[in-house]
Amino acid sequence: MPQLIDESTLKEVAQFIEEAVGIIYEGNNLFQLEKRIPEMMWAAGALSPKDLVARLERGLDRNCRQAILDIATNNETLFFRDERVFSALKEVLIPTLWARHPHVRIWSSCCSTGQEVYSLAIISEEVLEKMSSGFRYSIVASDVSERALVAARNGRYSQLQVERGLSGQRLEKYFVLEQDERWSIHPKIKRNIEFKLCNLLEASQSSDQFDLVLCRNMLIYQRPENRKRIVNKLVKHLKPEGYLLVGGSESLLGLSDELKMESLAGTIVYKKEN
Repeated sequence: MPQLIDESTLKEVAQFIEEAVGIIYEGNNLFQLEKRIPEMMWAAGALSPKDLVARLERGLDRNCRQAILDIATNNETLFFRDERVFSALKEVLIPTLWARHPHVRIWSSCCSTGQEVYSLAIISEEVLEKMSSGFRYSIVASDVSERALVAARNGRYSQLQVERGLSGQRLEKYFVLEQDERWSIHPKIKRNIEFKLCNLLEASQSSDQFDLVLCRNMLIYQRPENRKRIVNKLVKHLKPEGYLLVGGSESLLGLSDELKMESLAGTIVYKKEN
């Protein structure tokens, strides 16, 4: 029989999650957290919701803490999410970047279960087919959820997942149907991708610089002070005249003085000024 969870317990779990990864659970969306509490209890070995809070307060080992955060994150995604964005990337942005330098470096900073990063790789391959030799790309795919990152690295998807955003032509060209009826991304697509666990609220240990950074549909879950903190981190890893893309319902207004908003092929992008 499911255990009752009082509001104060929910808020304490929500506070732990917000402090760890910035995701806000409050008001009407507390019910989403409530549905995840039983799985969190199992991951922490807790006997009750209050026991879960007590264990969070005492501190968890690295694996247990990561499991709790994996459960707390929202990994809803699909291939070629927002078709206009990927059309702008393919027709304008990526060719523009290749015109500047033969090696384009891309960072998918919230890659979830991999659909975004493989969509990026596919359109990069499609642009490459139209160009002369000598050009290449590399992609760093990161996420705060280790569970999502494992799925992304595996690159294996159900029939339902590939039907969400993928055309039949792209499916046949870039995926292989396995014996268990799951579709695996072709090795030639994976060869240019590096996967990393990354919490955007934590200090960066990397000095990597990128021509293009994507952080889509993540900032809406953060408080204003954390949005600014995350954007400043992303900008530090962006080359001069590089581009930052966020979600269609997200705005960077007032978050960075180094970015200039532009409209390319009907899509809002942010360009880092020199």
